[in-house]
Amino acid sequence: MPAKNTDNKRFIISLTVPLIVLAIIWVIKIYEITFSVSFYQLGIYPRTIHGLIGIITAPLIHGDFNHIYFNSLYWLILSTGFFFFFPKRGYRYFFIAYFGSGILVWLFARPSYHIGLSGIIYFLASFLFFVNLMNKDFRAMAVSLAIIFLFSGMIAGIFPKDIHISWESHLSGVLLGLGLAVVEATKIRKETIPQIPYSTTYFENLNQFGTNGTYQNINYFYKEEDNTKKA
Repeated sequence: MPAKNTDNKRFIISLTVPLIVLAIIWVIKIYEITFSVSFYQLGIYPRTIHGLIGIITAPLIHGDFNHIYFNSLYWLILSTGFFFFFPKRGYRYFFIAYFGSGILVWLFARPSYHIGLSGIIYFLASFLFFVNLMNKDFRAMAVSLAIIFLFSGMIAGIFPKDIHISWESHLSGVLLGLGLAVVEATKIRKETIPQIPYSTTYFENLNQFGTNGTYQNINYFYKEEDNTKKA
């Protein structure tokens, strides 16, 4: 199969999870608007029993239109690139980030409802940036530079600036992204180092004595001394 067709197929597959997540969050938001309800109580409320459900549901709940619009845009771009470049282990990392960021928020964040997909978005941006940087893949580093250029404003989001912004979710995503980037970079290095097979056959053959008490596979070169005196 031509490489172009393979990349096209991989790109289509990489869109599957991003589009499913987008469909879910927009259906929920449309339902909220249509029936004048809010599901913010399904967010994460740290260190409470009822707030545990938010570890699963919080990324799917959003506040106003701007919140869901920008999260949708960032999510679609970053997650598609993430699943395209890392099809082997990307899905595993995604689930670790999905639940891991929620657990960190539940454990350490300030007492308030935390909602939105931004924690996972920060994970994706952090992971893509650091893993390409550590691998010194110059082609892939172009992706990292694009992330810096397009989402440089996201850096401010990891600091407690606005009480309406869950900077704890953002920081959790960045830390998880860095940690999993180290794991992935290590795995990539191990996979790219050529494995040279080691054979002991040569040494096993050497370790064989001949009938004269010498190693039979080693040639000895010597010249007997002639003691005959010439007149």
